[in-house]
Amino acid sequence: MKQIYLNRLFLVVLVLSISNVFAQQDIMTSSKMENLSLLNPAYKSASDRATFIFQHRSQWVGFNGAPITDIVNYNSKTMFKSINYGLSLINDKIGPSNNLKIHTNIAYTIKIRTKNGLKRKTTKIIIGVKPGINIYSNNFSEIKLSNQNDNTYITDKTRGISPNFGIGIFYYKLQYYFGFSSPNIIPRKGGFNQNQNHYYFIGGGSFRVNRNEKIMFEPEAVIKITKGAPIQFDLNLNFKLQYKYIIGLLARSGGAIGVNLGFEVLNNFYIIYSFGYSYSNTTFVNNGGTHEIMLRYQVPGFSINKTRRKHRIGKGNRW
Repeated sequence: MKQIYLNRLFLVVLVLSISNVFAQQDIMTSSKMENLSLLNPAYKSASDRATFIFQHRSQWVGFNGAPITDIVNYNSKTMFKSINYGLSLINDKIGPSNNLKIHTNIAYTIKIRTKNGLKRKTTKIIIGVKPGINIYSNNFSEIKLSNQNDNTYITDKTRGISPNFGIGIFYYKLQYYFGFSSPNIIPRKGGFNQNQNHYYFIGGGSFRVNRNEKIMFEPEAVIKITKGAPIQFDLNLNFKLQYKYIIGLLARSGGAIGVNLGFEVLNNFYIIYSFGYSYSNTTFVNNGGTHEIMLRYQVPGFSINKTRRKHRIGKGNRW
């Protein structure tokens, strides 16, 4: 029975991979607000402390061969106040296909100061690049074929390496931010692992619900545009309570909804859990939803750039 499910899943992947309508998609996550540097290399450049993120996502739980994604992400300042860097390791597996991404982020901040009466305001424009490599492999021996002489899958295993280069820009003030990016502008044509450019528009903010800022409302929207594919819209509506607790709702175009829950276990160490469910998915017998967990740690007191900030980029908390 499991082999039948795997065969069906492989057919779906195959159609999406070789047609002119769809191409292999970038990784999909729910907790975008806490790990936006995966989509936009300009994000995080205002953080003055080293940050480690470990993230795991299991999609379509209960379905054999369903997508599984593991992410390790690191971001920090450099000795130069305007330069930020990061490193991402992403392993994305679906059925017989596995894609390992090793990417770096380098961002430069431009400060624009304005004066309105006695008040001084600072606006920042951040430009980022994402160089790296993608290592892909396919193990077709996992597929049971009705025709064992099918020339398409005579070779059990295929491997390859392709370059990656992404760009991004962020504009933000203390309470809101906007960004545009393309994580990989080098398309990979032909074959099972072809890839197409994806374009992301990101917008969000952080607003006080009460005067003492112990309740913050942090909405965020992400729009993804890919040639030949429907426009995807993600919306996260999160509340942060007393700088320690996160609770929110998420929705995605195409019929997916979910919740975000998080809390500070120790100083600077957060656990965030997201659950998503596709109410429009009636094709698969097993639809146990999507589970995602993130561990986020900021190294206390570790900053090459000693300048302290009250607020993290686009956020109203004081982590």
